[in-house]
Amino acid sequence: MRRFAQAALLATALDEQRVSPAQIDQLARHVAQFHAAAAVAAGANSWGSAAAVQAPVDDCLAALHTPVAGALPGQEPLLAQVTSWCQHEGQALAPTFEARRAAGWVRECHGDLHLANIALIDGEAQLFDALEFSPALRWIDCVADIAFAVMDLAAHGRADLAWRFLNRWLEHTGDYAGLAVLRYYGCYRALVRARVAALRMDPTGDGSGSGHAAQTVEGYLELAAGFAGQRPARWSTPCPATLWLAHGFSGAGKSTHALALACQRGMVRMRADVERKRLFGLAPDAASDGIPGGIYTAEATLRTHQRLAQVAREVLAAGYSVIVDATLLDRDARALFLELAAAAQVPCHILSFEAPLPVLRERVRQRALAGGGASEADVAVLDAQWARAHPLQPHEEAITLHVDTTVPVDWDRLLSH
Repeated sequence: MRRFAQAALLATALDEQRVSPAQIDQLARHVAQFHAAAAVAAGANSWGSAAAVQAPVDDCLAALHTPVAGALPGQEPLLAQVTSWCQHEGQALAPTFEARRAAGWVRECHGDLHLANIALIDGEAQLFDALEFSPALRWIDCVADIAFAVMDLAAHGRADLAWRFLNRWLEHTGDYAGLAVLRYYGCYRALVRARVAALRMDPTGDGSGSGHAAQTVEGYLELAAGFAGQRPARWSTPCPATLWLAHGFSGAGKSTHALALACQRGMVRMRADVERKRLFGLAPDAASDGIPGGIYTAEATLRTHQRLAQVAREVLAAGYSVIVDATLLDRDARALFLELAAAAQVPCHILSFEAPLPVLRERVRQRALAGGGASEADVAVLDAQWARAHPLQPHEEAITLHVDTTVPVDWDRLLSH
């Protein structure tokens, strides 16, 4: 057993601006691996049922009523709005909670995955202090588990890292369907922290530290309302939900810049390189050498695009904007997603990531030398793409934003036009 300094807590490191995007990526991988190895709830118990999900939310809301009425009467309308939303959403999601339980997403999770229960040990995030004393709070949906970390990152003013953690966890797990319940669980986790802060409030407002506790309660109530879509908050999603297509040759910088945009603007990114490997049972960074016939056949590419379209449809239905990160050099592939946007009645935009061919070749060459990434495209693949690519058609150009990746990309400037 090793003792670590309080400075190692992720919450502290975040406040002191000592957390890197790479550490958030590692945390997402670590949590995803933890969830993959966790025991799955058996059908005989009630963990993860609609009633089991709704009970602690209702309990939390009831516990907040008295302290808010006594010390924060101005926040009563907001608490009433959140309460109404939770009741309506909980009932509407009841079939989804049951379906996720049946699908095996209710597992023996951490249960209390906020940033003060994560430590940076030797530069890597480690989980501790799980809710071992309470099976009911530990046997939960995996999305309920990550919602605590997502909410807490946003509460610390780093919504960009919250979206990065979420996107990376989704890449590793493929649980994009879980986005349907993320807002509910994120709202609940904010209410949990509000309830904890309320315990430190003096009803008269005269106690030492009561003012700070009251501000904390207000902040978490605002964040809960943000998850409920009732307030602009530190966690928000673009409205309306929009389909973005990250188009371009290998080496154009699609994945890097699409992730940066998703984290900055609050969107879900899906990578063709990752979903293609998932179809063959491979991890995102696993090599595909051992797959008979390979994973880059025309049939595999078609299946990959169909998988991306299916998931994009689910993400949009859950109310989130989505960026599909794929080369999409074939007009038929692009047509699949344009038709999806039309059917879903959402706006669609193409981001065409561009660089000169010599630059693309050098980037691909360097990436292949580094290894370990999801993309396995080499210079030969790039040259083949260049030879057979279908140029954007006039109707596609009308919704396209061209992005020069040989210079720093300023999304605020590009998207303001």
